[in-house]
Amino acid sequence: MAGYGATVKLPCGILYPEIPNGEVSIQPMGTLEEKYFSAENLRHYEKINRLIQGCVDLPMVRDEKTGKEVKFDPMNLTIQDRFFLMWEIRILSWGPEYTFPFRCEDCNGKSVTKISMRDIPVNYMDPGKEYPFSTDLPNGDVVTWRLLTGKDEVAILQQGERLQRKVKDLKSLGDPEYIHRLALRIVTVNGEEKGLIQRMSYVEGLRGMDSLTYRDAVSQVKVGPELEGEWECSLCNYLNGPMALPISSDFFRRRLDQSADTGSGVPTSGNPPSA
Repeated sequence: MAGYGATVKLPCGILYPEIPNGEVSIQPMGTLEEKYFSAENLRHYEKINRLIQGCVDLPMVRDEKTGKEVKFDPMNLTIQDRFFLMWEIRILSWGPEYTFPFRCEDCNGKSVTKISMRDIPVNYMDPGKEYPFSTDLPNGDVVTWRLLTGKDEVAILQQGERLQRKVKDLKSLGDPEYIHRLALRIVTVNGEEKGLIQRMSYVEGLRGMDSLTYRDAVSQVKVGPELEGEWECSLCNYLNGPMALPISSDFFRRRLDQSADTGSGVPTSGNPPSA
């Protein structure tokens, strides 16, 4: 169907030499993708994989083990790019209008608000910045770190499940994914690569301003759609926020009142701003 697709630029596109200019072509969801999203036995990352595989034209790359040409694995995309593609496909499929509920901070009523997803700015990685990122800690260490990928997301999930099987009182450990998530990001410490167990031990040993400096550096990198905003209460007009945009079950639920303005081949992101 001519003109029904779009070309979008990935927020982390500069990280993939296999993807020219970091741009990919997308097409709307079909009934096959809808089927996967309604499947209760599929995990969230599996549903996103099916969505990307069915709606995104990823390039062919050479498999390092077999030497054969294979499709670029969507699990190698950053978590930010995986969400961005889900965001863009949603707009192209059902239109940019998104209605979501939230609890008003002022009147405590349940507000229902409608926005245009086209109005949400998208942050792109600055090609002038060093990557992996580098952070100087107060203790003198220099830590380089990267963005997490779909493969990392699965590794974190599996680690949490292993702990659940081993530890009866999991609450006593706090967030089982917290240390693992911070450790997976690390590439080098003072120029040296370390194994995962060493990285987890290093993260556990960070204290005070060292821990804060690393965590703050991670939180300062904003890539992809800017999901934090201020949302007006439909009951009392109070401006709530800043708060995260709620991604409810209606995000991928087709509604006839959301189909008036489809993508029609027009990318939703416009010119990439600096991240």
